[in-house]
Amino acid sequence: AMKCPLVCSEIPGNIDIVTHEKTGLLFTVGDTEALTTTIQRVLDHPDEATRMAHQLRQKIEQNFDRQVIHAALLEKYRELFRA
Repeated sequence: AMKCPLVCSEIPGNIDIVTHEKTGLLFTVGDTEALTTTIQRVLDHPDEATRMAHQLRQKIEQNFDRQVIHAALLEKYRELFRA
């Protein structure tokens, strides 16, 4: 959300937000070689990393903004109340 290039492991939570090569770069948990290669890719291709960081920021704003989350929660509560 801070417009920083994102490199993260393929674990629940991360894979729910990050789309590999679109909004960040994922690597297999425990694979230190993949982590090293992925970080080197970010360093070698800063424009690509910046593009992905901006796309992630847009995704966060559109789907995880506090107002969006609060509105979704409120709607869910209303739905449950009607049931």
